[in-house]
Amino acid sequence: MNLDNTIVDTIINCISNKDINKLPNLDSAKELISLFNLCVDISDWIIFDPSVVRGLTYYTGIVFEVVDKENKMRAITGGGRYDNLVGTYSNTKLPMCGFGFGDCVIMDLLKLFWLV
Repeated sequence: MNLDNTIVDTIINCISNKDINKLPNLDSAKELISLFNLCVDISDWIIFDPSVVRGLTYYTGIVFEVVDKENKMRAITGGGRYDNLVGTYSNTKLPMCGFGFGDCVIMDLLKLFWLV
């Protein structure tokens, strides 16, 4: 596949950028900035990480992962927006957002705090 150098440069800049305010002026970037502005009260607990990728075949918007504060474990949970997922199994279009977590990660987290 031959990609235009401008497209390649834009992708590399987006992935390597860790400052949400330095994203290019794209609709998707505006949506992310808007979300982070809504989270100002918990800004110590969230970070922008453009390398997070989840379910490319069904997620349609922002995706997220929850990690421990020291980032020593795998993602505890993750999810995002998937507007078209229900429509693949019915004729209903329904905007959705959700998340899931694995039992192994939760057990590791509980063991870490001696709850199990």
